[in-house]
Amino acid sequence: MLNHHPLVFELEKLKESSREAVADSNAKIEDELKKYLHIERPVETHLRDIISKAKESDKAQLILVCGNVGDGKSHILSLLKDDIGTDFKVHNDATESFEPQGSCIDTLDEILTPFSDENIESARDKWILAINLGTLSNFLEEKSDRYQELRKYVEKNQILSSDVDVEPEQEEHQYFKFVNFTDYHLYTLTSQGIKAAIVDDLFDKVAANDKKNPIYRAYLSIKDEPWGEKCPVVLNYEFFLKEPNRKLLSSLLIQVLLKEKKIFSFRRLLNFIHDIIVPYNLELSSFDEYTKKIVTKWNTKKLPDYLIPFYLFENPNISKIFKGLGSMDPCLSRIEKLDERLIHLNITDKPSEHFQELLTEYSQAKELLEAIDKNNEKEKISRLYIRLYFFAYYREFEALDYFKDYSTALYAFNSGNIRALRSSYDMVKEAILKWNGNTSTMNKVLIPLAVNQEKYRVFKDVELEEVLPKKSTDKEVFLQFYPQLKLTFEHPSEKGKEITVDIDYSLYVLLRMVIKGYRPNQLDRRNYIKFTRFLDELTLSGASNQKLYVDEVNLGKAIDFIIAYNSKYEEFTFSKN
Repeated sequence: MLNHHPLVFELEKLKESSREAVADSNAKIEDELKKYLHIERPVETHLRDIISKAKESDKAQLILVCGNVGDGKSHILSLLKDDIGTDFKVHNDATESFEPQGSCIDTLDEILTPFSDENIESARDKWILAINLGTLSNFLEEKSDRYQELRKYVEKNQILSSDVDVEPEQEEHQYFKFVNFTDYHLYTLTSQGIKAAIVDDLFDKVAANDKKNPIYRAYLSIKDEPWGEKCPVVLNYEFFLKEPNRKLLSSLLIQVLLKEKKIFSFRRLLNFIHDIIVPYNLELSSFDEYTKKIVTKWNTKKLPDYLIPFYLFENPNISKIFKGLGSMDPCLSRIEKLDERLIHLNITDKPSEHFQELLTEYSQAKELLEAIDKNNEKEKISRLYIRLYFFAYYREFEALDYFKDYSTALYAFNSGNIRALRSSYDMVKEAILKWNGNTSTMNKVLIPLAVNQEKYRVFKDVELEEVLPKKSTDKEVFLQFYPQLKLTFEHPSEKGKEITVDIDYSLYVLLRMVIKGYRPNQLDRRNYIKFTRFLDELTLSGASNQKLYVDEVNLGKAIDFIIAYNSKYEEFTFSKN
């Protein structure tokens, strides 16, 4: 007789809070699930090459393995134990000190003494240091007098900067090497858009019908149990087994990361897999309690609540990723074809008839259809239908946002393709001209007035000249790239000066809306204060020396007055046009 839920038992190992989540970089990986789920990432290949080259050096060698908490530094170092061998000493978790009274900075100073400016030329020590970026920054700030050489290396390679070159070339240094996990994303940028190969590979491993897969073995051990057919965890795992569903889940996750500018560690990715398969409110303290609730007290009407397509968009408090997914809820979109179906769904006495084609992949489709008919909450049934329809016909929803366009623009920027970048520059220029309101005159922008009034408008000429990238590449795939558009313009009144603006996905969407006639409100202006300042510098700079046009609000008619500055006489002139 089972004394625990085998599938939940294996999936809980993926949680960030689990004992198995933290790896020891000084020991080999022994856990079966960890070994099975391992995927060689580009950062691991890069680190292996660095270690190999550093081994050959007869000088002191310090390899900095930098990143953030949970991004897999310890995991990869434990996997590379054989590559490291006895040539290197490894120090991990730099936030801990050797002495109870000491700080992590004192510990680092003790370890890195051979690499101080006074010792480095004579030292022969070889160390691999796994260190979080914040700790590295604090150390160099406190001990910069002893480690000038190391500080210069970190600064030159922009290790602590979030604004790095695309695919940066690491400076060859006789003593120092580094790999920065934050430079590598869980997705790649290609000419066909964003690709999530790492996430897809991991999802495929979790779902694989493979005797080496402990998760799938656990699923097989319970799927024929009397209570198995009513278990939401089993139903969700069966949903996850379908490749199209995994692909869409992967795509949704990557879109959230890029749209919301989230930093997502590998450990959090594993935690996400657990969270979408095991509903948080069904994590019970004992297996007996769980089966008792499922078998004897199960309310069939609640079953749809725990299905991935519904559950995914209803629980923003689980994590920031779930909150981001909530903003992508297909219930927030409108599709004419779907509207017609919803009308029929809401007037029928037997809604299950409309769900049959959407539930064919569920082994317990019959129970689900019964649950739908028993549930008399029309709004809830409609939300379930839309979300199931979303997973079945995702392509119909793709045209409703700008993610594909933004991905294409991102690739154009990172590859330096000036022809492909033209549409992005044109979009920004048009949005700038329309930000404060549309004008019927080309290349003129409205000037916001200090006093609110509706009788007159003031605008000025503005020439927006883009500064195009000087470097280009024909690379098809970027492993490291800048995840925002960075567009540069010439300063309109200061020759030789350039102004650059970063455009993330949400700002990109806002600019597209402005072009269509949307007027940014005060909240928009506060949320995008950097863009507002960029726009003000482009449009207001030098306004005191330029012509200003004063127009009585009479759309379609000629400009009424012109204010101009005469530099010879140092005076303003006001004339009727």
